[in-house]
Amino acid sequence: MKKQAITGIILAGGASTRMGKDKGLCFYNNKELVQYSIDLLFPICDTILVSSSNVSEYSKFGYPVIVDTFKNIGPIGGIHSSLNQSKTTGNLIVSCDMPFLGADLLRTILSYSEIYDIVVPEHTNSYLEPLAAYYSKSIIPIIEDSICNNDYKLLNLFDKVKTKKVIIGDNFEAKNQFKNFNTPRDLIE
Repeated sequence: MKKQAITGIILAGGASTRMGKDKGLCFYNNKELVQYSIDLLFPICDTILVSSSNVSEYSKFGYPVIVDTFKNIGPIGGIHSSLNQSKTTGNLIVSCDMPFLGADLLRTILSYSEIYDIVVPEHTNSYLEPLAAYYSKSIIPIIEDSICNNDYKLLNLFDKVKTKKVIIGDNFEAKNQFKNFNTPRDLIE
């Protein structure tokens, strides 16, 4: 499949307090976690950006590293700064700590991208996956308004823009795609 004029944004800027060190640089099966996200996005996206304050370490992957304009406000800060640096309207945003995400899921999400501002996976129990989703650059003013109002919760953003929730299956493979790594123990299981 041909690459699209989409920017892939990897959120690698979390505090990683439970991991004890920078999550994206931790190894799982002899590969750094951030590399799983790069490998996933590379065949789909025209451009890749990495959101992190650790510019020196993430620069080695060969992609621009975007530092948050608004610091210590969680994923919304990385999304805001990265969307501002993106040169495309469409953006696939993934967290660096989900090595099992699949390209088919991302392509399904992208199939709704021309109609919606945000396309987010939804489990059958209504749980959303905002860190494996499509975000349009057009929502930057809405994000900035949320930040100015100290509302850093991504889920609140979904009610303010045209959002599509894509139901994912209940099978093990569908659920397993969103397994994220938070502790050193996760890396060895």
